[in-house]
Amino acid sequence: MNKIKFLQLTALSILLAVAFSSCKTSMDKHVRDLQLGMTKMEIVNKFGKKYEIVKLEKTEKGDEEVIRYPVYSKGGGKNKVVEKYYVFSLLNNELVKYSNEDARSSIFDSLDYYDEDEY
Repeated sequence: MNKIKFLQLTALSILLAVAFSSCKTSMDKHVRDLQLGMTKMEIVNKFGKKYEIVKLEKTEKGDEEVIRYPVYSKGGGKNKVVEKYYVFSLLNNELVKYSNEDARSSIFDSLDYYDEDEY
């Protein structure tokens, strides 16, 4: 009986490890598909609706917006730990810059959280 429980736990552990790693791999795949000029809606369709608004500003060049998506470290259980952010800079609703930011050295002090499902 103990051997069966051990095998079940081992199988569950492997399944969870694959599930967590596939999420990160999926996000990385979307990053490889990025193209300058993409709209915010195209980015949201690839990465999902849960992003953070980092900056909104009207400038001489036009409307600037910076959004970012958290990427969580593997494991962590209920207490997810943000490892890094995918940061997208848009000008007049077009992607003009993408960067990858380490969560421990975030340059953005205050955030507004936006979830389209709430509106």
